[in-house]
Amino acid sequence: MIKNILIISSNHTGNGHKSITEALQEKFQMRENINVHVVDGFALGGKPLMTIGKSYGIITRKAEGLWELIWDISSVKPQIVNENVTNLKEDKDDKKLNCLIMSGGEGVGNMRKIADILLKNFDCNVNIVAGRNKQLKNKLEQSLLNNFGDRVKVYGFVDNIQELMLTSDIVFTRASPNVMMEAVACNVPIVMTGELPGQEQGNSHFAEKYNLGIYCHSTKNIYNIVYELLKDNNKKLEEIKRDQRKYVNFNSDEEIVDFIDSIDIENSKMPSLKLVGNLI
Repeated sequence: MIKNILIISSNHTGNGHKSITEALQEKFQMRENINVHVVDGFALGGKPLMTIGKSYGIITRKAEGLWELIWDISSVKPQIVNENVTNLKEDKDDKKLNCLIMSGGEGVGNMRKIADILLKNFDCNVNIVAGRNKQLKNKLEQSLLNNFGDRVKVYGFVDNIQELMLTSDIVFTRASPNVMMEAVACNVPIVMTGELPGQEQGNSHFAEKYNLGIYCHSTKNIYNIVYELLKDNNKKLEEIKRDQRKYVNFNSDEEIVDFIDSIDIENSKMPSLKLVGNLI
């Protein structure tokens, strides 16, 4: 019998949680009957709680009483943290617009041009995920870091994309369904900058139908799209976030498994499964 173990850890509040988790993982890996999955507990609370987790250092150094207050509130009534700490920042640079640019694990698309437009026209920080494309990563670093310094960070392939999303205000990505749904689950508005013919065709239309994001037909439109999202005190941006919260279903994986498990193979009876548009 396979046992599935969930470890809720923390990547930013000191190093104790992380070191203990790594030690346990090392031992669990020796047992074939155990699967282990690790999540950052702060990531489970969305962007506000993740911001608090990443602010652990400066808060505990300069305002221990504030951390005690956060601890007391979150342990008794965790929803208060999500509702009322959205403006907690580690320093003044965090007040800038935070943008994430990515295009799947293989790193395709004109990410340099998108970053260049954002950095030249908006008070923003930009994270770029180049995926497994090491040549692209090197080119992006050479062309952007010299001009924009620490306003831009370039990553290779990452396995913690949800953490980058949770600290972002807008995600610029190809209309990959996995990336799109990850962004929706993290409640980050999407600007879709292209879609592969075939399996991705129509995804941008679907996203716009439910107001999960905006499709950008050309990089020439990036400036206007971002300007419209931020206009009137981020009105359009907040509308997309609101509709994403209405759309997302955090129980979809469980419902799919229940559906598959309920299929009567012997009698070839198929149960009904509720669909949203053309997606489960």
